[in-house]
Amino acid sequence: MIRTVVPFLFALSAWLTVSVPLAAQPSAGESFRVVGWNLESGESDDDFLAAQVAKKKGVTVWGFSEVAGQKTLDTLVNAANKAGGKYAGVLGTTGGGDRLAIMFDTSRLTLASVEELKLIQLGSKNQRAPLVGHFKGKTTGKEFLFVVNHLSRDTSSPPKRVQQAKMLNAWVKDVPAKLPVVMVGDFNLDFHVTQGDAGKRDPGFDELTRDNRFVWARPAKLIKTNTASFNTVLDFVFVGNAPAGWSFDARILNREDDKEATSNKNFKDSKQATDHRPVDAVFTFSAATPGPAGGFPLAIPAVRDTTGKADDPAAIRREIEALRQRLRELEERLNPQE
Repeated sequence: MIRTVVPFLFALSAWLTVSVPLAAQPSAGESFRVVGWNLESGESDDDFLAAQVAKKKGVTVWGFSEVAGQKTLDTLVNAANKAGGKYAGVLGTTGGGDRLAIMFDTSRLTLASVEELKLIQLGSKNQRAPLVGHFKGKTTGKEFLFVVNHLSRDTSSPPKRVQQAKMLNAWVKDVPAKLPVVMVGDFNLDFHVTQGDAGKRDPGFDELTRDNRFVWARPAKLIKTNTASFNTVLDFVFVGNAPAGWSFDARILNREDDKEATSNKNFKDSKQATDHRPVDAVFTFSAATPGPAGGFPLAIPAVRDTTGKADDPAAIRREIEALRQRLRELEERLNPQE
């Protein structure tokens, strides 16, 4: 059950400002794994999905969208614990039969509080309010916010998700103590697998990442994350307020195992399976490069050209974008914002 609290951004501010400074990094090599997954509530089987969840090992925090209710979440938690985990779950209150949920490793994390950002429902009870968990590492003392989203799939012009993306971008700017924010979910921000860098993407993507407030923990290999015919990524991991020294390794996963998805050959919907792939990111942080409170944009890994063609236009665009990202990071270090 979600605890009733005074509005999130104000009630916690006094406590958060006296917490461990963001500049204080844990020991070198500390890492945690997050996974976001849309479970297609009402059109999938709880036990079938729970068995697939249990095959994905070492996940510190899960963010689920389209969870039918408490029974579904309990089934997922029980399966993960039978597989050797120590998990607990929190279910959101909005979205009717398409709820949001967080499942976290209680051996590694303490859940300090939970909040739902109901303004982002835009006045509609059918919209899912982002579910926010405030966590603290049991051994590291490191604090962060974990957010699960499922933005609108409406066809209005502009779509509601564009406004929702703008609101999330504004929200992260004012997070107390500039705590790191890891955000997962089905954002419906269609980023075309091969043409997204050239501009074939939902305008909400650019609104969410405007001013570099959220950075995409981008998988080296892009592959569509929904069984529908469109060749786009709908599911993402984003990071805001990332301290210096954070890096990541992100992947789009198969549903049936814990391996990276490499083919669409058998990627089909069914009465048991969900129509989405899970996405994951392993974050690593080190004491080697501490920064001021608020940190800098997340480090971007080197671009890996999987085409084998040095003059491939898509690979060149990816490399240009990575260089631009690196330039923005360096500019932030020269002129850190308050």
